[in-house]
Amino acid sequence: EKQHIHQLESQVQALKEWALASAEAKQLMQERCRILETKLKQQQGLLKEMNGEGEGDDSEKLLFTKSGSMVIGAGDTRHAVISLGEHAASVDSRFVVLRWKFDSSPPDLTIDFNIMKGKCETSSEQNRADYLIKDRVITGGAGGETEGAFNIDSACTMLWSNAKSWIRPRTVKYTVEVVSLK
Repeated sequence: EKQHIHQLESQVQALKEWALASAEAKQLMQERCRILETKLKQQQGLLKEMNGEGEGDDSEKLLFTKSGSMVIGAGDTRHAVISLGEHAASVDSRFVVLRWKFDSSPPDLTIDFNIMKGKCETSSEQNRADYLIKDRVITGGAGGETEGAFNIDSACTMLWSNAKSWIRPRTVKYTVEVVSLK
């Protein structure tokens, strides 16, 4: 019995060490991702300048960005509501674009992705929603651009579903940019 307890204690210690190493690796990867995104934005700015699209080009205006992450348990769904908020009064929602990207892990497993018009926080609201993207099966991550997302309530809802999984949770990290075209 003592030997079994000692074995369990050593397994717990090994799991603690693995969790700590995993958290440190995650933090390093997030830092590297931020650095690469900054470099990409700098390069995109240089490319615009080279093409004569510098600061004088106001055909598109970044209203705001939003980032987040969530763990979605097996058999569960999670959502993120993106609202124009204070910008709703100053822009025409018909000309607002939602640019989105996300990564899910483990990267070899699938997750269903949806975008709905309006604030759809309950399952009954989600069942009645006007879907722009419905039940797109994603492996590892995705990105895209969606028009018309803010035509109802000046908001939209992104929904990730892990309902098909019986055992394994998924982690989703997302970033959205809300851009006005006028």
